[in-house]
Amino acid sequence: YIRVPDSPELDFGTNPFTVEGWIKIPPSPSCATSICNGGFRYGQACDTTIHNNGPIDPNFSTQGCTMGGSVIAKQSSGSNPGFVVHTNTNCNNGMGKLFFRVNDNGSSGDEDRIICSPKIDDNQWHHFAAVREGGVLRMYINGMRAGEKRNDGTSIQEVSAGSQINVDNNFPLYVGVYRNGIGSEIPWTSPFKGSLDELRIWKKALTDQQIADIYNSGAGKQCLAPQKGSACDADLALP
Repeated sequence: YIRVPDSPELDFGTNPFTVEGWIKIPPSPSCATSICNGGFRYGQACDTTIHNNGPIDPNFSTQGCTMGGSVIAKQSSGSNPGFVVHTNTNCNNGMGKLFFRVNDNGSSGDEDRIICSPKIDDNQWHHFAAVREGGVLRMYINGMRAGEKRNDGTSIQEVSAGSQINVDNNFPLYVGVYRNGIGSEIPWTSPFKGSLDELRIWKKALTDQQIADIYNSGAGKQCLAPQKGSACDADLALP
C-alpha cells in the first residue's frame, strides 16, 4: 500500500476535487455478506474465526472478500471528515462496486453523501472517476456517468447534499488500505484485492468531456508510465 503524509495539498475543504484512474477487480467470491460483516481486516476472508485485529492468516491472505477493499482514503473513520473510495458491501448488492463518500463528523450513512458504481468485478481494466463539486457527487466508469444509489442500486446522474461538506482533516492519505487512526499502533484495515494504475487526484471537478477525453485518449489507454500488465498497455503480456 501507499501512505502519503497529511499535506495542505490534500485538504480540499469545501473545494471541488476529482479522484480518477484505472482499476481491475477480480470476480467477487460467493460469500455471505452477513458473515463478512464489513470488517475485512488484515486479509480477513469470510470467516468469523479470524478476529478483526488479529494477525494475518496465510491461509486467507489471498482469498478474502474482494468487495471489502479500500482504493483510496483520507479519513480516520466513517464518522470523521474526509473522503474515501472503497469496494465494499455498503452499496446495494455491493460486491464488485465502487463506493465514493465524502463526510464531516457523524455523516457517514447519509444517502446524499454517497454514490456507488455498477459492478465492475470482471477482471478487466476500467477507468473510474469520482468527482465532488459543491454539494454534488458524481461517479464515472469508462468515461461515462455511471452512478447508482447506495440503498437500492437505482441509476442516477449524481447525488447532492445541498450544502458543501468540509473534508479537511489531519490524517494521511492511503492507497490500497484503510487506516482507522493516525498512530503507528493503529492497524491498517480493508486491503484492496485487485490492481490500480494511473491513479490521480485533481484539485478541481473534471467535466464530463474531460473525463471522456481521458478515457478515450489512446483508445482508452492513456499512458503516463506504460509497463507490462498495466491498464494503459493491454498489448503487453504480463511478466
